[in-house]
Amino acid sequence: MRDHSLENYVGDFTNREVLYAAFLRSTYPHAKILRIDVPQSVKQKSKLVLTAKEVSDLTNEIGPTTSLRPIGQAPWRVPILPKHKTTYFGQPLAMVVAKDPYICADLIEEFVVEYEPLTPVIQPEEAMSDKILVLESYGSNIASSIS
Repeated sequence: MRDHSLENYVGDFTNREVLYAAFLRSTYPHAKILRIDVPQSVKQKSKLVLTAKEVSDLTNEIGPTTSLRPIGQAPWRVPILPKHKTTYFGQPLAMVVAKDPYICADLIEEFVVEYEPLTPVIQPEEAMSDKILVLESYGSNIASSIS
């Protein structure tokens, strides 16, 4: 019989049926994604690999809560995993699922991403000017406003 009192943290819990996930994240705050290469070794060693290509077959957007969106304003939708452009540093680009968290971390290191850096929007004043649009399809960097 197993002594569950020794399992004080999530990392202490052992179960052969548990899978772990890790995310490949953007190293640029604003950049075009030219290529995401998923090496064959990653496909072979993982249980599942998701990029925008796989996710877009289901849905590739999430929307904000509608409570802050003024009537008549289009919803500001963002990609779950972006296909063409990163809009913030650390944005998830791909997900790997494997039997071990250390395998996940190692597999993430094998991805190759080619970027074309774009000018980032750092200050709120810059974002409000709309000189550099983070989400061009929306036409503004302002998701919603309340007056």
